[in-house]
Amino acid sequence: MLDQKHQNFNYITLHLFLIFAGINQITMAGKKLSQTQIASILILWVVLVVYILLYADLTAFTLLSILMSGAFVFIPVYKSLKK
Repeated sequence: MLDQKHQNFNYITLHLFLIFAGINQITMAGKKLSQTQIASILILWVVLVVYILLYADLTAFTLLSILMSGAFVFIPVYKSLKK
């Protein structure tokens, strides 16, 4: 069983994932992202993933959250670059 600190961290990770998912759906409504926006999104995502990998227990839930957030970040960026 996870102690309270790690359990809270997993809940925070889930909430951050849901926030990222919502933001990407809103920003991809119809506009093409600028190069600055793309760089900012990717840098913030990488920083978040590094932070999670350094300070969180690597559970299946954590790894799944990272993979899903990567999809929510990189798919809209790829589509924006294709436009």
